[in-house]
Amino acid sequence: VISKEDMLASSQQLQLPVSEHDMLAFHQHANTSGSGRLSMEEWLAVLKSATPDDYFRSLGTGSTGTSAGSEVTTARALDMVAALLAWNKLESRQAFEQFDLDKDGMVSIDDLQGAVVELKVDLAQADVKRLHAHMDTDQDSMVSLDEWEAALGKANPDSVLQSLGLKKHEVPRLHQPGSVGTDHGGSK
Repeated sequence: VISKEDMLASSQQLQLPVSEHDMLAFHQHANTSGSGRLSMEEWLAVLKSATPDDYFRSLGTGSTGTSAGSEVTTARALDMVAALLAWNKLESRQAFEQFDLDKDGMVSIDDLQGAVVELKVDLAQADVKRLHAHMDTDQDSMVSLDEWEAALGKANPDSVLQSLGLKKHEVPRLHQPGSVGTDHGGSK
């Protein structure tokens, strides 16, 4: 059971960038029973309905810290993908397997585009094409695991996370590994 006081104290302890007014409004919204205390069921329901995009939009950004619809550099697109991996606590190989939607052992442009859409990464199709071309160093139209790891090894996910006011170790885990194409919405 979570009281308003518990929620405010936790918010302060976690140093969340949320005003007391907004935290109390959130508590009231989540407390569908009107009891003044969130039950486990109410808490789980609100967590299940939360998405990373909701949080990012609350900061006035797209899902990865860019203004929605803006063109990004290839380096920033790579940083955004790396930040997504950090967000989901995925290792490079795990992520490669998740992005390889057709499971042929390579990430094609269609795989990358599909994964970006499924994960709601704020990248335009042209950005995804440039990112894929950048990662495909041998220019065979496919990104191998070695190319994937080499590209991600040069990425700076912290720049994206910091632009959102987050540090890597503070990132809440709202999507579970293996969530491409699945809506898990789980908790930390």
